This record gives sequence, structure tokens and C-alpha cells, in this order.
Amino acid sequence: MASAKEWGTDNYKKLDHLTVGLGQMDAVAAMAQPNHEVNSDFATPPFLYIEQEIPGVRPILTMKEILGENGTIGTAATTTRFRAAKPELYKVLRAGIKEAMEIIATDKARAVEAYAGATGDRKTPREMLLKIANDKDAEFTMTPRAMKVYADFMYKTGSIKRLPETWSELFFTEAAELNGS
Repeated sequence: MASAKEWGTDNYKKLDHLTVGLGQMDAVAAMAQPNHEVNSDFATPPFLYIEQEIPGVRPILTMKEILGENGTIGTAATTTRFRAAKPELYKVLRAGIKEAMEIIATDKARAVEAYAGATGDRKTPREMLLKIANDKDAEFTMTPRAMKVYADFMYKTGSIKRLPETWSELFFTEAAELNGS
């Protein structure tokens, strides 16, 4: 998307020959080595924050600059068949995600402790996790952000055949009540 913004939609793959696929921890390890052939990374939390602590590493482009707003970086997904076959489980999962987002939004310390307990992460300092949870650009919410921007791009580049009229077409009906984009 950044390439398309810079050089036009027809050139959205212009930099693909310069990219390699790495796991996020491998990318962090590469960024920590000044002479490594990998010298840039589109990182997501918490790896973004880890990389920002590495001497000499600095941000050059953000999701907000590409999308025009903060975008959703993680989306829970399921099939229509699962939702229809197990409606109660679907409701419980959705309620659990909603509760988790509300806890993160209102009690950062509790959220950090819950994260550490659930993941077993004993290496990441609590201060770093609190920094992530308190980042003004990191919104913990069920509300989808910039989904229409993604869909428009995918349609323009031929990744999808039909352009959705609204962002909410990409989600089950319950999401329509959210103030997404």
C-alpha cells in the first residue's frame, strides 16, 4: 500500500524484490545486528516497541501514514458455518474478546499481568508492556479500523473481485453496531 501511494497503484509491487519473509522474532534479531542484510522491518506490537529500543533503529513510516488513520492489526475470524452451528460458543467468544478489550482500555496494569500470565512471557519487562498498552496510537478495541481502505486497495490491485460498499460488509452483522471504518 505504501508503494502504491508513493508510485501509483500499478507499481504496488515495486519493492517486493527487496523483501523477505521472516518471523517477527527473527526480524527483531536481524534488526539488532547492524551488519545484517535485513535492515528494515514493518513490525507490529510488541516487536515494534522492542525494535524501537535498539540503538540506531528509528521509525520511517507508520500504518497511520499509509492508511490515513490507525488501522486494525489483528482480527478474529471464523466461518459462517461455525457461527451457525455453534451460536452460543460464538457469542461467548465475542463476549470474551469484548471483555478483554474493555480490561485493556480501563486497567492497563491488570491487562499486562494477564498477558504475562497467559503467554508465559517472563522476558519482556513490565515497563515495556505498559508502554505498549499506553501508546496513544494503540487502540485496544473490537471496532474495525481502516477495513474499507484495505478492501479498496485489494480491489484496485485485483486481490478481490467485488468492491464492498462499506467496511461492515466484511464482518458478521453484529459488527455493524460498531463505529468502524
